[in-house]
Amino acid sequence: MGSAFLHESSGGFTLVSAGLVGDRERVTDSPDMTTDAEALLGFRFSRYRTDFPKRNVNLTVNTFIYLTNRPRFRTQVSFKISWEIIHNLNVGLNVLDTYDSRPSTDDAAKNDLSVTISLGYTF
Repeated sequence: MGSAFLHESSGGFTLVSAGLVGDRERVTDSPDMTTDAEALLGFRFSRYRTDFPKRNVNLTVNTFIYLTNRPRFRTQVSFKISWEIIHNLNVGLNVLDTYDSRPSTDDAAKNDLSVTISLGYTF
């Protein structure tokens, strides 16, 4: 797998990556198992601030293009943000979305979305 920084600084970075991946998939409640080769294309953006108020922003996008089980691809998008509202008290938001263009079973959803809001204390 290869990666390249498009931007890098003391406050964050932007990274692209590509590579080959082996995938072994087993459907729940089934003895069937498949093994596939995939191409990975990735992107990551990260910004952070370490003095008050601390902040972190991360966006990651990974796409897996099946080379042996075509035409199928999967994409996962993750967005995370957190910020310090009072000294060491943080609030955060995490959004995760996954998409499969051709799920293993006909009744499976193509898209899965989760949203998490958090409150935390760092000590």
